[in-house]
Amino acid sequence: MRLTAAAAALLVPLLSACVAIYTPPLEISAAPDSRHGYLYGRFKLERVDRHDDSIRAGLAVDPGADADTPTDGSAGENYTIEFAPDALPKAIAVKPGTYHIGELIGTVGNHELLARKELSGPFTAPFDVHAGEACYVGDMIIEVRGNYGRRDDTIWKLSSLKDNYDPSTAQLRQTLPGFAQLRTRNILAEP
Repeated sequence: MRLTAAAAALLVPLLSACVAIYTPPLEISAAPDSRHGYLYGRFKLERVDRHDDSIRAGLAVDPGADADTPTDGSAGENYTIEFAPDALPKAIAVKPGTYHIGELIGTVGNHELLARKELSGPFTAPFDVHAGEACYVGDMIIEVRGNYGRRDDTIWKLSSLKDNYDPSTAQLRQTLPGFAQLRTRNILAEP
């Protein structure tokens, strides 16, 4: 049986709805690119009930409410920042545009999507990311507990969100020396 173009066009969105792809973090050797903006913070994953390395979690950063007309004229894209067991600062490159913190994403093993949890609060308000700047989105901890691998028995929650802009920014500049002079902005401190 051959897959027709129409069937393939329907299958791709269905498969992509079942998996989550994490945006690669910047490498230590990275240097700023004047065509991109950056998002950074500390994103820690705490597995409470048992240790299972196949459980992963991420923070979805989606085009903001005004994504059709961002201040610099470019369209936003979707990104997912992966949480890790350590609390080191992590940064990702994004296209300039308007974004908002959308939801927590929970996955297992091969990126199979287990959970999506919409987030709310002042930190989810749309914000602009400009080329040549890094936006601090906070220090966050996701807590995961329950029967890993089963959608209904696993609890995912944002257990902590802190504004540690100064120490996180200083540590990011040590971790990514190429970004030592990059302009930064704290979106948590914006109205």
